[in-house]
Amino acid sequence: MLELLTCTRGHFWEVASESGITAGAANCPQCGAPAESLPLLDFAPADEAPPPVPLAQPVAAHFDSAGRPVLAGYDVQEPLGRALSGVALYRARQPLIPRVVLLKVVSARDDPGQRAWGHLRGEATALARLQHPHIVQIHEAGERDRQLFYNVVEHVPGPPLAELVRDRPLPFSQVARLMQALALAVDHAHERGIVHRNLKPSSVLLQPLELAEREAARKPLDQPPAGCSLYERTYVPKLTDFGLAHKPLEGDVNDLDLYGDEAGFLSPEQAWGRAKEIGPAADVYGLGAILFFLLTGRAPFGGRDAQEIVDAIQTGKTTFPKEARSRVPAGLDAICRKCLSSQPHRRYASARDLAEDLRRCAANLPLRGRPCSASQRFGLWLRRRPALAALLLLACLTGAGMLTAYLVGADTGAGLSRQLDAARRDRDSSSTRAAELAARVQALQRQKELADYVRLLREAEALIDRGLVDSARATLERCSNHLRHWEWYHLQRCLRDPKPVVLPELPAPAVALAFNPLDRNVLAVAWSPRGEAPPARGGVRLFEVRERPRQTFSLKDFEGPVYALAFRPDGQRLATAASDGADGTAQLRTWSLDAEEGAVVDVSKDLVLTRLTDVAYSDGTFLLAASSDGTLHKFRAATLQSEIAQFGTRDWQPNRSATRLAVASDGQMVAALNVETNQATVWDARTGQYLFRVFGDVKAIAFAGRTRLAVAQTDNTVRIWNATTRREEHRLEAGALVERLAFSADGARLGAALSNDKVRVWGWGGVSWEETGTLNASGRAGLAFSGNSLLATANDKAVRVWGSIAD
Repeated sequence: MLELLTCTRGHFWEVASESGITAGAANCPQCGAPAESLPLLDFAPADEAPPPVPLAQPVAAHFDSAGRPVLAGYDVQEPLGRALSGVALYRARQPLIPRVVLLKVVSARDDPGQRAWGHLRGEATALARLQHPHIVQIHEAGERDRQLFYNVVEHVPGPPLAELVRDRPLPFSQVARLMQALALAVDHAHERGIVHRNLKPSSVLLQPLELAEREAARKPLDQPPAGCSLYERTYVPKLTDFGLAHKPLEGDVNDLDLYGDEAGFLSPEQAWGRAKEIGPAADVYGLGAILFFLLTGRAPFGGRDAQEIVDAIQTGKTTFPKEARSRVPAGLDAICRKCLSSQPHRRYASARDLAEDLRRCAANLPLRGRPCSASQRFGLWLRRRPALAALLLLACLTGAGMLTAYLVGADTGAGLSRQLDAARRDRDSSSTRAAELAARVQALQRQKELADYVRLLREAEALIDRGLVDSARATLERCSNHLRHWEWYHLQRCLRDPKPVVLPELPAPAVALAFNPLDRNVLAVAWSPRGEAPPARGGVRLFEVRERPRQTFSLKDFEGPVYALAFRPDGQRLATAASDGADGTAQLRTWSLDAEEGAVVDVSKDLVLTRLTDVAYSDGTFLLAASSDGTLHKFRAATLQSEIAQFGTRDWQPNRSATRLAVASDGQMVAALNVETNQATVWDARTGQYLFRVFGDVKAIAFAGRTRLAVAQTDNTVRIWNATTRREEHRLEAGALVERLAFSADGARLGAALSNDKVRVWGWGGVSWEETGTLNASGRAGLAFSGNSLLATANDKAVRVWGSIAD
């Protein structure tokens, strides 16, 4: 026979009757208060005892024909499912009052381990001590014939918070007030010694606020909000699921009561089973996890099952809202970070402190849980008092203007001269501002034209997918001629044949692509075997990529692998970087391309270096080459005479393994990517002077024009830099890791080959970049534009050309 002991403070624990411990001789193991006893039913008879007489009465005595419980004073209307603990939920009506209630029932015959019954008693004990507008109220707790145990709690007809916010994060302006209400409700429970231990979005029920109560719900921000606006409606949030509030803290990480299907909201101390650390700080973490869910639409941790989620909590690093959703306000992000600290003492000291910071965040006041600089305080003041700030600024400007007028008018002769000079400066400044404004208007107009162009492209693509070729062709004809680019020619080809031009299969995987700037239908492809010991030979093939691709030249005179190639800007020469395959000597060559004589080696130079990893022409006069030891070399393009003396300083070496080069169109700057350290460095290509370094993990680089530098980083973004001002101007979300970047000839299109075997293309509209197309193709081995109408992608031995020949 088991015996359930309790104390005056509401703690529960179980002992066996055979142990000899009685209520009068025991004290609470948690607070030391005298113990009281409550009898429990022993549903597990001893092995030697005869089969017990069934305790349960016939089903008809406790359940009706529909399987619903029969309780005096309650009309059970419909079942609402079953909780994780095994408690059955019903909606019932009390005819005598009348009111609708939530009936929680446990049948003794369905609960031999008394697990659900303990959950029910724990909730009843906790709710009996709590009276708060944002906590569900308990009306009655009882039993019938020691076979049916039940709680009658307040019925909340609205949806759970998890269901309302699923797949669409709550607007930032509504998050703070809702979380303030929940934090004050949790603080009310903590003041009465109740720790919830199971806070999650499904533990918050939303009761729609009646129209007559909405005016009463509009309270100042420093008072607990009765109703909270969520999307277009107003709700009263209610905390429920207090069944674990008085559960003994065994520290068992396999306790399914704590996990369920929302284990991602557990605090680290609960996931580790550290019983002594589970207290109010665990509820503060739970509130932070709910705040994270409201800001991002997901839990702080995820996984395929509960055990995998628990492992992630124990070993993983918390992702904060600002990292998951960049537009999250700094105040809410700081509050969430403090709540989700892995160490309890670093969180808010109480839920009331959390509620106070939420109130201050909603009122644009400095947070108490985060240091705030003078500039941040001033910015918050401007947001709180915009009208007053504007008035003060106007007064300052007026006073300054009056003072200036007085000082200028004080001196008649010199003052007139200064006024004349000022008028001239104002005239020049006005002309400059007018020109800037006109340029801005033109840029906005171009951006609008690009948006309309992209809209027409998407309409045409949808019509092609539906097989409406004529309608698609008419839609494409509506696109302005000056906007037609690669994606327009790609869709034009799809009208005839949705498949791209596929080049003949290569003997080995492709390593580099390049279109001839002079004849934009000529594509050079370099290939080399992988993982083969020397002398594994590579080669280069040139193709004419028309409707039916045709190979024109094949460069095979290589002793080892080929690593890179580049066309001279005039298209008359092709440079290749290879190895002789024997002693590792680097082999740099330039080839003369003649339609009658074929491809002939023009100049060849052997370098006693580690292997060359990339080549690029600067301005047609010089050829740049990068070697795997981190050194950049400069040669005269006509003779391959070394100009390395110009770059003898140590600053010319970006680091080890610089394998990618990108050169500005005027040849003034060169960017080198170090794939070992993922750093990109920009140099003066004429003098070898170090200019600046792009910080962060860089995966790919590309130059467009003289100053525009695209940098792909490992956070799945592409940053557009102005290499002259050395500032980041735009940031594009790629959605996956970027392997390669390429600009079109006019710099108006930027292509990115992604790790998920897709290619995304963005277009420049004058103000911002807008996505103009996506291909289901891999460009990991090569990505290159031809003019504005063709795009080539390479992956291993497969080379495809997208688009069509421009008219």
